[in-house]
Amino acid sequence: MTTLGKLIRDRRIELKLSQGRLGEMVGMTQQAIAAIENGDTQEPRNLDLIAKALEMSPVRLAEFAQTRRGTDAIVTPFRVKNRKPRPGVPTTIPRIVPDLPSQAEIPVLGYAAGGNTGAFQISDATYDTVPCPPELANVPGAYAVYIFGVSMEPRYFAGERAYVHPRLPIARGDFVVVQLAQHGEAEPTEGIVKQYLSQDDKDLILHQFNPDQDIRIDAPRVRHIHKIILAGRPY
Repeated sequence: MTTLGKLIRDRRIELKLSQGRLGEMVGMTQQAIAAIENGDTQEPRNLDLIAKALEMSPVRLAEFAQTRRGTDAIVTPFRVKNRKPRPGVPTTIPRIVPDLPSQAEIPVLGYAAGGNTGAFQISDATYDTVPCPPELANVPGAYAVYIFGVSMEPRYFAGERAYVHPRLPIARGDFVVVQLAQHGEAEPTEGIVKQYLSQDDKDLILHQFNPDQDIRIDAPRVRHIHKIILAGRPY
């Protein structure tokens, strides 16, 4: 069991939460929580939500995640504001700063679904890992997907890799990964890459290029909309 997984498991048990209940609180399945605790998921998503549900510091969990990836940490001081110098009392306290490796990786989510819309299957499982671009270093929950189908040509071509920043705001015209679920289901099972136009309580409106058309999706199906910041051939 990994250090991060053991920490989450011990705290969950301390709070008398089942894996299923914790999953409900953070929008994940019981199987996804079990995978994190067993160390099968190397880059857990929703780490900040897990920390909140477990009444823990997200910084603490992130530090344990760094430890699991084998990174070292360096200690750098920062000055405490408004503290007057006193004999024998330092005016700086240590702060732990992760020393990320130059080849840090992020997970690839999703695999081909066999449709003609470019949709792909998506879940909390990590199907692969790829080098992390500098723009996503230290971004919690960052991930990549592969482009399937031809619906976004000539913007994106099948086989390209898209890098996703899950914490940036979405604006009209942005290219996004939309994670969808069946009605009534909490966990997303389908992903699509489209251009964002607008949304309201009833519909999410997206655009695709091939064929050139707008697409309406029932808002209750939408679980996440994340912005693509980079894309290109992986070779």
